[in-house]
Amino acid sequence: MADCRPAPCSLDLAPSDNWLFNHLQRFMDGKQFETEDDVRNALFKSQPPSFWEEIDKLPKRWHRVVDGDGAYL
Repeated sequence: MADCRPAPCSLDLAPSDNWLFNHLQRFMDGKQFETEDDVRNALFKSQPPSFWEEIDKLPKRWHRVVDGDGAYL
C-alpha cells in the first residue's frame, strides 16, 4: 500500500510548490492506493484531457520565451 504522508511546509519551497503539495494532499485525503501506479492513474484521471493537453504545450511555450530573451509574446 502506498504511504501518503502530508508534505511539510518548507521555506526552501516556492509558494506554488506549497500550493501544489496541499492540493495533492487534499486530493489523496481518505483514499487508499495499492501501488504508486494507482496513485498516478487516479491523479491523471482526476483532470479532464484538455488540462493535460495544455500541460503538454508548456515546454514549447517555455522555449519561445527563452528564444525571445524573455520578451512579451
